[in-house]
Amino acid sequence: MKIINIVALCFVMLSLSACPPPPIPPEPVNPVQAELNKNMALWEHVKPSDYTYTYKRNCFCPPEEEIIITITNGQVTAAFYSPSGTALPPENFDNLMTIEKLFQVIQKAITQKYDRLEVTYNATLGYPENIVTDPNERATDLGVGYVVSNFH
Repeated sequence: MKIINIVALCFVMLSLSACPPPPIPPEPVNPVQAELNKNMALWEHVKPSDYTYTYKRNCFCPPEEEIIITITNGQVTAAFYSPSGTALPPENFDNLMTIEKLFQVIQKAITQKYDRLEVTYNATLGYPENIVTDPNERATDLGVGYVVSNFH
């Protein structure tokens, strides 16, 4: 009888050891990150090679005019202030806030866990139309807003 019990116990132990371990639950998905990923993928899928848009930064800084930015084949090719019409020189083009750089602003706010991040994305093309960030809401004058309009 003892041999049968030992064999049965061995059989149970072997069958249990053959079972795979329970799956590791996936990391919880940050809904803000998921929304960014979805819209970045949409933008990459449908973005035109040539487009123009109006960019405006809102902050506790000296007032700035809007900038009308033209992208051709993925590169800034023209930019001027509106309504003055003053053109920005090509050496300043690298400093302009392109759609891709706006996605980077959002990613930075997520990664660094800013106190405030509000984003509105274009439903058709996925680019951010309005971004409000603030790394520390207890400190004054750190919040920045970015607005993209007149995209065509």
